Amino acid sequence: MLKQKFKKVIKLIYTKLRDKNIKWAIIGTTNLALQGIKVKPKDLDIITDVKSLRMIKNLFKDFVSEQIKKGPSSKEKLSKFYELKLKIKGIDCHIIGEKNSEIYLNKIKNIVLIKLENIKVPCLSLESGIKAYSKMGQNHKVKLIKEFLKNRN
Repeated sequence: MLKQKFKKVIKLIYTKLRDKNIKWAIIGTTNLALQGIKVKPKDLDIITDVKSLRMIKNLFKDFVSEQIKKGPSSKEKLSKFYELKLKIKGIDCHIIGEKNSEIYLNKIKNIVLIKLENIKVPCLSLESGIKAYSKMGQNHKVKLIKEFLKNRN
């Protein structure tokens, strides 16, 4: 279950982005928690494209903790990306702008709308999460999601 301050930050982000032409989704452990997996997120990760990353920077200029910079390309299978860091209500928010949208945003089926109180927030589907975590070599998260899906059915 997500702590209340995470919910408040997600609602703020949703409110600022909902009427903009920005494709975005929550990823990482916050995404897993929103979908019912028992994890305790330390931060909030969001994926978008590079153009939208610049728009988000302008919309959240009062919360920027680190300017947009090129992300480290530690894995050759991953697409190039840029990152922006925000600090909102004490929560570290990591906004990733994919250059080619190869991992996350390439297909609409990768995104599911998850109900959070009175809103529906875009999140990475758990099946797509398995693929993304596999590409990143995070096998413990792959196993966690697969176990959750197996027990849910």
